[in-house]
Amino acid sequence: MEDALRGVPRVTDVHELHIWSITPGRSVMAAHLSVQADASFAEVATVMHEAEDVVCRRFDIHHVTIQVEPDVGNLHCQPCTPSAKQRREARDQAMPV
Repeated sequence: MEDALRGVPRVTDVHELHIWSITPGRSVMAAHLSVQADASFAEVATVMHEAEDVVCRRFDIHHVTIQVEPDVGNLHCQPCTPSAKQRREARDQAMPV
């Protein structure tokens, strides 16, 4: 799914991608998409629509939440800072699935 989302025009990165099965045959997805920093509001809206369409058509997931942020180098949204990421990884290692 990450590769499919990266294939949406103007998407430069996909992170915080989560997929949950809430009941058999029904899943939900949430992701953060970085888009080219010079993308207009209309282009960002198009990215969101196309990303939702990809997830619905290719993966049959119809409850989709997408957060879009500009790609401005190494600046990420607060939950994606290296320290938060390191804490999540440490937690995940302590509680293997």
